[in-house]
Amino acid sequence: DVSPVVGVVNEPASVRALAQDSGIQTVPEEALPDADAMRERIDAGEVQAFAAFPDGGVSDCGSDAARAVFAEYLGGENGEIFDAVRQREGLAYTASFDRISGADASAALFYALTLPQNADGALKIFSRISGRLARGEIDAERFCAARACALARMGERFCDPAETALFVAASLFSRGRLAEPSQLAEEVGEIEIFAARRYAARVFSNPFFFLASR
Repeated sequence: DVSPVVGVVNEPASVRALAQDSGIQTVPEEALPDADAMRERIDAGEVQAFAAFPDGGVSDCGSDAARAVFAEYLGGENGEIFDAVRQREGLAYTASFDRISGADASAALFYALTLPQNADGALKIFSRISGRLARGEIDAERFCAARACALARMGERFCDPAETALFVAASLFSRGRLAEPSQLAEEVGEIEIFAARRYAARVFSNPFFFLASR
């Protein structure tokens, strides 16, 4: 089982309640967890470092284009998280971006699989990245590349008739009407950086940091 072990910085009320239910300990708002303190709580071996950000759920379809672009901007081998944590600093075996979605709420996740002694370094990088995003500091060249990658990934995904059918069926719930994948592709292709900055300021300004170990 995965056991969350350390805690929360600037956590919103909804995440604070989740932390209390899960037994996650909070830490002072002005400081990330100390590396020595974390190592005392974690068995020898790998740990997973996370930064979570509350966001709207599947029914919040107005942000689908921004979410698709940020999945590429932050995730994957060309994403900012992998580049900063793995490539430049060598702090993790892998590092990327993911999302857990429900009907009314979701969580955007930065994550890294690392060693205990590198965990606080990964969390501090997560804090710097989310801070820049919350301030609207989005690299224009990386944004354009991410938008192009999002479109290419959608093209590959919707070559599969089953994926297309699933999207059309799900759109009845998320959008209140049947929609074609081409509509989402159009929204992704037309999103501008100022819209991405608004989304980032809303979502990435409330980080929730924690570690998990097996």
